[in-house]
Amino acid sequence: MFIFEKYVIFEKLIILYLNYMIQKILVVDDDEDVVPLFNQMFKTELEERLFEFVFKFSAVETNDYILSVSLETILLIMLDINMPGKSGIEMLKELKKEIDIPIFIFTGYDDEINRKYAELFKADKYLPKPIDFNELRKDILNLFYKHNTKKDTN
Repeated sequence: MFIFEKYVIFEKLIILYLNYMIQKILVVDDDEDVVPLFNQMFKTELEERLFEFVFKFSAVETNDYILSVSLETILLIMLDINMPGKSGIEMLKELKKEIDIPIFIFTGYDDEINRKYAELFKADKYLPKPIDFNELRKDILNLFYKHNTKKDTN
């Protein structure tokens, strides 16, 4: 009985470690409908556990999450521009000063002003809605392979 209990504890530790090591894509949008959409569009990658999505619906939730995890586990942050409280542009400006993680901006209100602000505050990519998920998949997989290649050489 004692050996079995040790095995179960060891198995749980391995699962915790693997979940910790899976890279996260933090998606910040006040519209909760993005959850099933992203999960469906990236079903294969999620099943293969290449990465997982973490969804937050406000700037406060996002900041709390970022402070609670190891930044090495975050592969990408995706921010919607138009949210109540703090906008995605404001969050972009603050986050780029604090962390070195790629940040994509997406919006349903595609205009030149939003594009210029995203560029000014160094967004890594600007995505108008509806999002081209084939292009986004390509960008995410490029980040994934680039990040993991860099990790392997260190």
